[in-house]
Amino acid sequence: MFLKKITKIKSLGRFRNASVARVVRALVDALDYVTGDDWHFDFVEGGEAVTTAQSAMPYDEGPYVVMPCSDGLDSFLQWQLLRHEEPNVTVLRVQTASRAIKQARVRAINRAAQNARDRQLRLPVTAHYGHHPEPSYRTRTFLFFCMAALAAAKTGTRRVVVGENGIGALGPSLLPHGDECPHRTTHPAFTRRIAAFINTLLGAVLSFEHPQQFRTKGQVLTHALRYDVTGWELTNSCVRDARAGLGDQLCGVCSGCLLRRTALLAAGCSESGFYWQDLSASTLATCRPDFGRPHDLENPEDIMRHAAHDMSELASIARLDPGHRVLQSAAWELADGDVGRCHGIATDIHGLIRTHACEWEALRHAYSGASLLALETVR
Repeated sequence: MFLKKITKIKSLGRFRNASVARVVRALVDALDYVTGDDWHFDFVEGGEAVTTAQSAMPYDEGPYVVMPCSDGLDSFLQWQLLRHEEPNVTVLRVQTASRAIKQARVRAINRAAQNARDRQLRLPVTAHYGHHPEPSYRTRTFLFFCMAALAAAKTGTRRVVVGENGIGALGPSLLPHGDECPHRTTHPAFTRRIAAFINTLLGAVLSFEHPQQFRTKGQVLTHALRYDVTGWELTNSCVRDARAGLGDQLCGVCSGCLLRRTALLAAGCSESGFYWQDLSASTLATCRPDFGRPHDLENPEDIMRHAAHDMSELASIARLDPGHRVLQSAAWELADGDVGRCHGIATDIHGLIRTHACEWEALRHAYSGASLLALETVR
């Protein structure tokens, strides 16, 4: 059952330069697609605009490429790949500043890889209504990508580059849970809709690029290492926060960490540095006997079992033929109505999943016999 969301925004602003109906259709199309909800907006004239003094930024150092960046591995690698493969562009990294991002880690990453030519735009974003900070976690990337698109429009570039690997961008949409809307928060079909919204709103001509959409995280890391890229070790892939009580270490067992571990192994890097490092036993309690709160093991073990299950379920799609409806449906979303491209895209997606299956099997083999990584342990 769809949810009905009615929002009133108190300033028409740029809508005076565009058809309100067309802007609303583009906005609703993007939000409906990513959340699975039924959105409705009423726009009303507001009061006087409120402006706040802020630091200035020069916009004459282009040509620019805008990148929405986190403190994660994918965005870091894409940033470095742009620097090596397109040395004449200025990368404008758009980052959010919130309690979920450890600014000490971001500063360390910047020190390790900063280029004097590149620029960073930090956006302190905290938006909440009522007691819960966010009604839908799927709206986070909508806000993030919209800010990147607005930055692109301001700098006059047409390019917004998303560094997400193909497993992160396409994998979740291939594994919907129950009647839940497919997870598409970094999906190219979603960013295409955001571009359509911003272009309709501002009369811009920008587009989102996904250069790694058919590569696994391991393939992206391997590619970057050919340029002797360093500093990636400082990045974060863990979905758990400080409340897990693991200090600054990555947990090693959540979905983000398991995907990172497959990438490290595939790229020939040391697969170490995780709190739950040893996965060769049947339980986390025996993997790390010194864990100080054994009564708190149920949650991380449940997280790992489901993360391993998802990794295995995605790998199982490699057994399908590219003509299977699952892969054809995924290809149709990427093809944007171009029937002639569907077969080629389905073949590319199939190749991506086959590589993922090989990388995941290699990680499982590295801890052979461990029921923690075995599909049959999911409960």
